[in-house]
Amino acid sequence: PNEASPGQAKKEKDIAVYKDLVSATVVKDAATGVTTEKTKAQLKAERKAAFEAENAARLATQKGEGKAGTEKSKAELKAERRALQEAQRAAKAQATGDKASKPSEQAPAAGEPAGNTGTPRPPGAKKEDTGKPEQHIPLQDAPAKKAPRKPASEGRQHEVLRLFSHLHQIPETVDHLKPYGLSGSCIHPAVFRTGLQIAEGVVVGSNARCIAMLSAFRSLVEDYTCDASKRVSQDLREQLDNSIEFLNKCRPLSMSMQNAATFLKARISAIQDSEPADKVKEDVTDFITRFVHEEICLAKKQITSEAQQKILDEDVILTYCCSSLVKGVLKLAHESGKKFRVIVVDSRPQYRGREMLNYLSDLGISCTYVLITAVSYIMDEVTRVVLGASTLLANGYVMGHIGTSQIALVAKSRNVPVLVCCETYKFSERVITDSFALNELGPTSQLVSSLPPNIKSDGVKDLPSLSFLNLMYDVTAPQFVSVVITEKGILPCTSVPVVLRMRNTSSQ
Repeated sequence: PNEASPGQAKKEKDIAVYKDLVSATVVKDAATGVTTEKTKAQLKAERKAAFEAENAARLATQKGEGKAGTEKSKAELKAERRALQEAQRAAKAQATGDKASKPSEQAPAAGEPAGNTGTPRPPGAKKEDTGKPEQHIPLQDAPAKKAPRKPASEGRQHEVLRLFSHLHQIPETVDHLKPYGLSGSCIHPAVFRTGLQIAEGVVVGSNARCIAMLSAFRSLVEDYTCDASKRVSQDLREQLDNSIEFLNKCRPLSMSMQNAATFLKARISAIQDSEPADKVKEDVTDFITRFVHEEICLAKKQITSEAQQKILDEDVILTYCCSSLVKGVLKLAHESGKKFRVIVVDSRPQYRGREMLNYLSDLGISCTYVLITAVSYIMDEVTRVVLGASTLLANGYVMGHIGTSQIALVAKSRNVPVLVCCETYKFSERVITDSFALNELGPTSQLVSSLPPNIKSDGVKDLPSLSFLNLMYDVTAPQFVSVVITEKGILPCTSVPVVLRMRNTSSQ
């Protein structure tokens, strides 16, 4: 009979071992005579021991028969697997390169990983051990290469721009306003001229801009011609809205300008349809003239008079930037014979404090000129701080020229009283607690042009990692302001809602 092959003999032997294990699952305890059933863990351990013993015997038999020379060593098997992996990797890289577009073919390969270059890895190079078996992805399912990361500086720049993207950026030129001055435009020439002056920075300051706007509106009303198909109040208000929209494109209206425009619209809305056009024009122009005289001119006179009781002889008064109200207060104090000294604090990029310095010097007032970076040093000499304001908010916060809050903060830390001069027509019902919600971004060219001459500014604006931030206003918390001097008297910052309620009651 033919001898059984080694495979058949092994199979028969395995079957015999398995039968022996199965027959031994139930045994009888010799001491007690009770049949005991083995657990699964015991059976598994016995099967494993038998399998290992059989495997060891088989290996010994193979070695004894001289078959060890035909078995491949562990190193040879590893080399074969590595060669297969490298061949698959090379084929994958070649297929990816054929599908790539031209720009990707011309891109430098220096920053790519070694596995994506298509160059086979040397057999001796070690591969990082991840603890998991390597998985080979088919060529059609291979993931696309990731786009290169953007520099960190570019990301930060975009983050800054997103933070202030809602704010109006004052343009470098006024070319976008020129079409409004062409013939056939609905913008009155006086309004167009005022808008250009505001956009170019010829007219600055909340009071000056408000007076210029109202003067332009007075010219518009004087030249107004009634349309027979429309009501006088409706037609006049439409023209006023177009003019306000144009001025807002030149530069966002300050809070004082918004309040003045609101008062004027309310007066126009109260016009009766039965009134003739000439009578309406006369009433509106009289209202504008009276508003400028009472709310701005007389208010300034009253505020300068109220502030005199806060200025004493031998005072050292610190002021910041240039405010028309502060000018009037210091001028009247000097004319009344009081002896005091003024410290004018200025800041980049507009340097508006120079206008205040020239004005006070021409009056003969002793002045000291410093930049805002030295305010903490100079504050030790100051006895009181007098500041102007763009608007006073309903929560008591003061909005003023950028840097005002820093002046008030340093003064508060040195226990120096801070006096803010502000007309009540600038009071606003809005509530703001930071400088991000409502602000303006000045031209970036101001920051570059105000650099010292020894600093080369050529190409600075073109740097991709550099962004410019030229905020125009900031807000000062009420705890840093001692009092607010208005034409109604010397009030705390928290009195804004009361003043607004009184104004609304009187207007009704």
